[in-house]
Amino acid sequence: MTGPHGGSPADATVTGALARPSKVQYVLGLFAVFSVAVALRMGPLYRSPLPFNPDGIVYAGLVRETISTGSLPIDGLPADSVHFTAMLALWETVVGHPARYLSQPMIAIVGAVPSLVGAVFAHRLTGRFAWSLSERRLAGLLAGVLLAVDGVYLHRSMPVDEQTIGLLVVPLAALVLARSVQTANRRWYLVLGMLLLSLPPLHNLDSVVALFVLVLFVVVRRLSARNLGVGSLIAVVFLGYFVGYSWGIPAFTPATVIQSQRVSYAPGLLLAWLLLVGLVLARFARLGSRTQRLLLSGTFASFVVIAAVNAVQPVFPGMGTTPETVVLLVAPLLVPLTIAAWAVPLGDRSAPEWVALLALLGAGFAIAGMSFTAALTPEYYNTAYRVQTFLHLPIAVFTAVGVGTLLHRVAVTVSSPSWRQVLTTVTVVGLVGCMALSIPVAFGGLEYLPYKGVTTAGEFDAATFSVSSLPEWASDDHISRVSRYFTPHSSGANAAVRRVTPVFDWITGGPPPDCPTVVQSSWTTTGAQVFPQQPVVIDPSRLSTFLQVNDRIYSNSAPDPITIVRPPGPSKTC
Repeated sequence: MTGPHGGSPADATVTGALARPSKVQYVLGLFAVFSVAVALRMGPLYRSPLPFNPDGIVYAGLVRETISTGSLPIDGLPADSVHFTAMLALWETVVGHPARYLSQPMIAIVGAVPSLVGAVFAHRLTGRFAWSLSERRLAGLLAGVLLAVDGVYLHRSMPVDEQTIGLLVVPLAALVLARSVQTANRRWYLVLGMLLLSLPPLHNLDSVVALFVLVLFVVVRRLSARNLGVGSLIAVVFLGYFVGYSWGIPAFTPATVIQSQRVSYAPGLLLAWLLLVGLVLARFARLGSRTQRLLLSGTFASFVVIAAVNAVQPVFPGMGTTPETVVLLVAPLLVPLTIAAWAVPLGDRSAPEWVALLALLGAGFAIAGMSFTAALTPEYYNTAYRVQTFLHLPIAVFTAVGVGTLLHRVAVTVSSPSWRQVLTTVTVVGLVGCMALSIPVAFGGLEYLPYKGVTTAGEFDAATFSVSSLPEWASDDHISRVSRYFTPHSSGANAAVRRVTPVFDWITGGPPPDCPTVVQSSWTTTGAQVFPQQPVVIDPSRLSTFLQVNDRIYSNSAPDPITIVRPPGPSKTC
């Protein structure tokens, strides 16, 4: 393989060591990539039949209420949760299986599709290279598998959450936008409009990312007057629709807008970051290859530096440091990041797919930059972590392009077919391994992260008993979140917060709760979840004494046993 700016006719005959796939083999390869992606996102079902995050259980509660009443529980419902709740309710009605068991397999399929989008991006991006069709197919397969096994991306693309769908819709809209500009076909613009139409009812942050992609695409690409006008019109119309939905729906319905203060707190700062990134990208295509690589390497390195600093000192106060194990598992991602930064200048800078990928990167950089400079709070940490997920698809695509180019150069210089086979195999397997090493982070519990994703059947049963049998009770953040299945509204969220306070005060040295308390055995090992802070471990003797002096009213034999106790005598409030 070679880039678009080099290579001789003789080079084109040099075959890489990997077998070149036919069309049938390519389709089978895409199916294999998709299957791997689905299997990984089905992984939580090995430990529990429930959704991979408590928010998914809350959505199942909203679906339960929707089906029982025949209408969406719009009172207090976040405006960007309408779409996802309605979709899950429709799916449960059609299949006849509760959403709390159905949603994880469904979202696993949705979360796997971006791997195919990445493959299409890589295949089309290399269309102007001096590559054969089979070599372009190999690049597509590599991009797909890299995204499929990326552990950091996996952690955000398998939760039962509306953003998982957004991770598909936004890059797909970018791909369709590139196709629309290239062909000027009205049908592609229609598809783009349908994708953009779905975003505001789906997720507000994803809508902001999509808006930034539209703006940056217009800024970066040298468009004709007609295409410039069409692109600008699409961005303006989408902005009006997004603003109208986000503020109009709550104004005329009982629905609410959540997390809007992250933008309203510093709107000028967000616009400043968009302007800065836009100015840089407007000049980016005119910069030399070395300057482009240095600029991208520095930007990627900034994320790595922040992660490294956070392992020593919390960047966001109150969030805790990153465990050393997590740092070691994600450190190999530096390899694909370096290759991606090197590969960006290889693309045809007039290709709309290249501009779309660059716009995706720029949108993520702008919102992450705003998050790091607005306020170092857990809310902005959450925004930065969520938005960085959109960077992984373009990184996987550019990495595949870079590896393909490097392998072609090896094929030109190494005459022995057996050595080419060895070098190619080691390179591809090693690169996929660098991505796959981070997979344990996605499935890690409180030993890795401050937020537990998997909810076991025993935890759900304990939450069910507490809600149905106790007027008031206390527990850690995880059990309290799970209990929102029965009270999925904003009042339930407030109650969940109140339930955590007595336990947090106790495990950090204060008096024990004077009300019924749900206790988990792992509090003495991995700790009790008190998100956004790191888990807090309680001394085993303190927990043992607390259990002995109180009356036990519930226990189960789950792998991580749960016990519910209450003080002797009349029931007291928390």
